[in-house]
Amino acid sequence: MHAWRGVVHIIQTFVSEHFAYLGFLLLAIFIWFLMQMSEVFLVTEHFDIVYQVDSSLLIDTEPIEDMTVKLSAKGWDLLNLYLGNFKKQITISPRARTGAQDLGQADLHNAIKVQIKDPRVQIQQIIPAQIPLVLIRKAQKKIPISLQGTINAAVGYTLKVPLRYTPDSLTVQGSLADIQNIQTWLTQSFNYKNLKDSLVIEIPLRLAPTGISLSDQAIKLTAFFEQTTNKKMVIDISQLDPNLVLIPSQVEVEIEVGLSKYQHIKPEDFLFQLKVDTSRTPENLIAPLILKNHPSGLKQINYTPKAVKYIYQTKQY
Repeated sequence: MHAWRGVVHIIQTFVSEHFAYLGFLLLAIFIWFLMQMSEVFLVTEHFDIVYQVDSSLLIDTEPIEDMTVKLSAKGWDLLNLYLGNFKKQITISPRARTGAQDLGQADLHNAIKVQIKDPRVQIQQIIPAQIPLVLIRKAQKKIPISLQGTINAAVGYTLKVPLRYTPDSLTVQGSLADIQNIQTWLTQSFNYKNLKDSLVIEIPLRLAPTGISLSDQAIKLTAFFEQTTNKKMVIDISQLDPNLVLIPSQVEVEIEVGLSKYQHIKPEDFLFQLKVDTSRTPENLIAPLILKNHPSGLKQINYTPKAVKYIYQTKQY
């Protein structure tokens, strides 16, 4: 504690004895700073380039992404520039026509001045001095949108009508090389489970890579659900060969179906056929059943038997 008091006393003594000297020193520094800030400085900055191209065109060549700019101004003006809303990014708008074109000094100078704003800050040099571009007309085509995800009903429920989404197609634009092999466009992934109530959601589309634009960015998907019930039926097996005798000749079918479809499902809506293997021996004539046709919108279909015996019946004359 005594040591600290000694140090403080020394400082106080120095300040009191040299107060005038310190005052002059600070004043000299301040005057020197003012003189320095009144001098003209040369600074180098790097600007990112953003191209604002007409929506029907695209840049065919690989464009320059940044440039070097040398600026000159008094220190005060540069300080004001950096303390303000100074963005090191310029926007360039090529002429709306196809073919080659050069963006020259005047175009670049004007784009930079938009960001600088202060006329006292001068542009001394721009590197590169011009930007060559080649613009081409965008190619476009209409393609379907495909869902990339699942929507599952809860136990005892099913979709009342097929899933609906709008739009179901979109227009892609880009260079012919970029879009010629695109046949469909996917949504982003989604997964909804155990649904009972109606579902109305917006699902974003997969993001387009650089150089490709989409007419839509999302779809609106609608799903309606209803409770299910079970229905049992006995259905005759269709015989393509009249000489076949099937044992048994009918199939017992049990389906899980939405309540709104229950009354409309009939045995004639189903088609079972026998897949006959002609290489089998007469002692082993058993063939599996194939369900060739059934109504849409059924949640489950169970049937028995899965295979039947068959024999060839020879006509007697």
